[in-house]
Amino acid sequence: MRLPCDEALQIVTWLPDRGYVDGAGRPAPSPPPGRHLTPVLRNGGPVGAIIHDRALGAEPELLVAATGAAGLVLAGERLTAELAASRSQVTSCVDAERRRIERNLHDGPQQRLYAAAITLALAAERLTADPRTAGSLLSEARDALAVAIREVRELSHGIHPAAVLELGLAGALRDMADRSPVPVTVGVDGELDPASATAVFYVVAEGLTNAAKHAAAEHVTVAVRAEGGQVQVTVTDDGCGGADARRGQGLRGLADRLAEHGGSLVVESGPGGGTVLRAEFPCA
Repeated sequence: MRLPCDEALQIVTWLPDRGYVDGAGRPAPSPPPGRHLTPVLRNGGPVGAIIHDRALGAEPELLVAATGAAGLVLAGERLTAELAASRSQVTSCVDAERRRIERNLHDGPQQRLYAAAITLALAAERLTADPRTAGSLLSEARDALAVAIREVRELSHGIHPAAVLELGLAGALRDMADRSPVPVTVGVDGELDPASATAVFYVVAEGLTNAAKHAAAEHVTVAVRAEGGQVQVTVTDDGCGGADARRGQGLRGLADRLAEHGGSLVVESGPGGGTVLRAEFPCA
């Protein structure tokens, strides 16, 4: 890099781990005969140097002016680079947060809203023939909607699902099972930290939703085991099978969520043979 005011003056940058480098990031060669390297200091440390004719060293005032101008150039370039890196980091954080909110809305409140819709449909069918049962179903739907509304509010503040906070993981899963239109058996073995419990909650929510919405299942079994710093979650239904993690948005989002935890999702779902979701990830 050269200052526009003096074609004979070259600026190089100082990198603590590499020394002086040129504008392309290559190691700066030693000055040739007749040229001299003068460090540029800012805040007591080197930020670069100017390479100039030795004759400039005989002009102290010009040398000070040149190093001062070079310092401004180097500071401006460093600030530009830092701002670019900061913008990139902010953009990445915003994208990650948007994906988190999308998954949380899909895996949490959306599942409750779907269950409430099924419950309301059942209530409508029985409203005339069996008003008492219809009334009970309407109460269940009302409760599910209330929880969904609370979860939406909490998710907007980045809080874990309300049921996990209030009931613990086992209680939250049993509560989810009680509200499922498909009978569910739940087993939980081991204690989990809040982040891992939240991940398990969403795995099970996705599995139960698939079983009720797509699989025409008659029963679902949920097994959670935490041991040796690992969590294994299995959701098994006896439905029609055919689930494909590559096509389903919910399953793809779930796989992404588990990948962020350093885990994985395996879907076994042959036609007519039911579906098994196997999730595994490390826990604290």
